[in-house]
Amino acid sequence: MYLDGPAQRALWARLRRLFEGRGGALVFDLVPVIEQPKPGVAGRGLGWLMSRFTGGASFVRDARDRTAITQDLMAAGFTVELLEPKDVVDRWSLPFRDVRTQQLLWVARPT
Repeated sequence: MYLDGPAQRALWARLRRLFEGRGGALVFDLVPVIEQPKPGVAGRGLGWLMSRFTGGASFVRDARDRTAITQDLMAAGFTVELLEPKDVVDRWSLPFRDVRTQQLLWVARPT
């Protein structure tokens, strides 16, 4: 997610309005920046290139954690379930069971 907190909250509110009068779910993967490793040489190089092409803008490094993002989704009118591959590996018959991944699947349903 290349959006800061206020932009994410606006997106959640806009998406929640799309669910008015119907069911469904908003499903996305997002690992909060605070849980990600610091960028290495390649990541810093990409950030430098991006700033050159965007007139100084860089990747958003929002410090909110999964609790804060969950609270924002709930405030927009969603119930939230977080799924990590390690928690559903058997239920979903995932391959490479012994490989630790850095993914976090969010399932947000309108309340």
